[in-house]
Amino acid sequence: MPAEEAAMTNQQVETTPNSVKAKPNKFVHTTAQQFRAMVMWLENPRNYNIIVEESTTGKLVAHGVGITKIEGFKRMASYVHGATMAHMSSTGVFDAALAYPWSAQVCQSRWESYFARYKSTRDKMKHQTGFGITAEMLAHGITLEAMVNKACPYYYRLDKIFCGQSNVEPSSHTVEP
Repeated sequence: MPAEEAAMTNQQVETTPNSVKAKPNKFVHTTAQQFRAMVMWLENPRNYNIIVEESTTGKLVAHGVGITKIEGFKRMASYVHGATMAHMSSTGVFDAALAYPWSAQVCQSRWESYFARYKSTRDKMKHQTGFGITAEMLAHGITLEAMVNKACPYYYRLDKIFCGQSNVEPSSHTVEP
């Protein structure tokens, strides 16, 4: 069976945008639009508090009261799906693999991977190492900002959100004797 046919059998799709029923493709990468939607969702302070577990801190959480972190990821997944569908509708480009909504667990996994990219990029920025921009690259118009955004899409927006977070920027550092 050719590779194209094998790929098609892994995903069953109705072709109209309004009635998409696709099995999730396990190996679909998070798109720039999906990263953008995650950042937009987190820019709302109430949503940010859910993800960093501050929405229930110091409060008794009974069944059905308060918003748990997994509920937050469910809400983020819904927002990302809506933003992705709106983007596809506005551009006229429909990708059935992106039309399938994420579960809360998939959203959490993608967020954790994205946040790890952010922290890695932040570390490289802080220590001014790791991007390897050469004079030749600069001559070709490649900038530090472009390299940063390639390493972590929407890095600067995320940095505005998380710059003071203790798991990103510890208040103290240990020094080995």
